[in-house]
Formats: sequence, structure tokens, C-alpha cells
Amino acid sequence: MPSDPHRAHLAHLLHQLVKPGCDTEPALRRAILDGKPPAGALGSLAVKVAHNASRITDEQITALKEAGHSDDAIYEVILAASVGAGLERLHKGLALLGRPVPGRGGS
Repeated sequence: MPSDPHRAHLAHLLHQLVKPGCDTEPALRRAILDGKPPAGALGSLAVKVAHNASRITDEQITALKEAGHSDDAIYEVILAASVGAGLERLHKGLALLGRPVPGRGGS
């Protein structure tokens, strides 16, 4: 089977999304990326980003900031949730086409 030319790019993206040294813990971003956000305010944001992003309001973002979450932490959650949702849709589309589905952990 020919190799997927995008596999390395996807692996790099996933690595960057969960690497240490950010405002949120790598495990949190990994869980969100995998579609398993934890309970709590950031988890609720991740669910909304993945399933109904147009319903996120400025007031909700302000409430997260007032609860002590930095702009960077909010951004990291949004990135992980949006990439995770995109990958989920990609996987479903590839499965419908009978194409191999790349693994999430960069494999």
C-alpha cells in the first residue's frame, strides 16, 4: 500500500497540540483531542467547539477568563477541540469510502 503523504504532517500537528510547556496540561489537551473532554468549564467549552461552535458567546469566554483561565488556555482548548472534531469527521468520511483511517496518536 502506498504511504500517505499527509501522515507525517498529521503526526507533527498532533504532537504540537499535546506537547508540554503550554498553559493547559498535555493530558487535558489529549483527552479533548480524543473527544473525551473532562467535566468542568474547559470541558464544556471543548464540547461546544466540537459540536456547536457558533453558539459560543463572548459572555462564555469572559466567564472562563473570570474563573482564572488564561487566553492561552482557552485557545489551546479551542485548538484541541476543533482539530479533534475535524479528525472525527475525517475518520467517518474515510470509513464511508472504505479507506484506511489514520490513528489519532500520530500513527
